[in-house]
Amino acid sequence: MSTMFLALENSSKILAKNLANNTVMIVSHKYGADMAAATDAAFATAGNSYQTFYNVGALGAKGIAKRAVKDTAKAAIGVDQGEVNKRADKSQDQAGDVGQVLKSLGSSETNEKKGGS
Repeated sequence: MSTMFLALENSSKILAKNLANNTVMIVSHKYGADMAAATDAAFATAGNSYQTFYNVGALGAKGIAKRAVKDTAKAAIGVDQGEVNKRADKSQDQAGDVGQVLKSLGSSETNEKKGGS
């Protein structure tokens, strides 16, 4: 049961990251690199806000106890959190780096302006 929860938790993180990346790429195609950068910043702010909310909730006595039980359960069943994180990072890297896409879009728009003038 714990392994399934961990898998769902990691999958939700990957899904949220990929959703944000794909939304930024769609915005860049439709509205340009400046709006895509603003959208990327908005998603980053939303993600950081959620992480802060989650961490504040984990600071209470109940949150600390819950974290201790979860970590103990992970250790008991032999889940290597480093390996889980490495796999999650690898799958996120395969989706493409939004920063690289924005840079390439910015340079192509600059070249188009130079060529069109």
